[in-house]
Amino acid sequence: MTLTVTISEVTLGQRNGSFLESKSGGKLHSAFLFCKEGDIMKLLMKKDDIKNIIVQGYVGMLFLLVMMTVSDLVVAGLSQNFDLLQNDPGIIGLWMTAVLLCINVLIQIAVRTFDGKKFRQGIYAVSIIYMLFFVAHQIFHFTAGDGITIDLMYDVTHHIIGVWVIIHAGKWAKLED
Repeated sequence: MTLTVTISEVTLGQRNGSFLESKSGGKLHSAFLFCKEGDIMKLLMKKDDIKNIIVQGYVGMLFLLVMMTVSDLVVAGLSQNFDLLQNDPGIIGLWMTAVLLCINVLIQIAVRTFDGKKFRQGIYAVSIIYMLFFVAHQIFHFTAGDGITIDLMYDVTHHIIGVWVIIHAGKWAKLED
């Protein structure tokens, strides 16, 4: 395995410094920007760290999607009214849940497998669409008068994670090959 270390002189505003980058096996391992006084000014996030955050976000959203489905079943069972499931999730909703579960798992594997610029941009776009679907679903529940439910906690958490995934998928999409 070859280790390559590159040091470049840089100017950041009024301050001069050095940019240190280490690579081995073609992968970036660390990058630091030092000012002349030796302070670390900025630590650049590694590509693998960004990928880990994206995958972890999709894992969290997967768990919340499963919990939403389980909660609907538990509420119907506790109320002894399984007719509740006819409306939410209903047959179409159950199919949509299955599709979203499969997409979620496939995205996790794909992010770990592929790394091309167009692929990263595609993951960014898919993450936005995935998130907007759940926001639209939540708006539907509010307009139907559902109010505050157990699923609302899962949905809000799902939205927060979705925004976090979009932010990092955007950072990943902007990286150069």
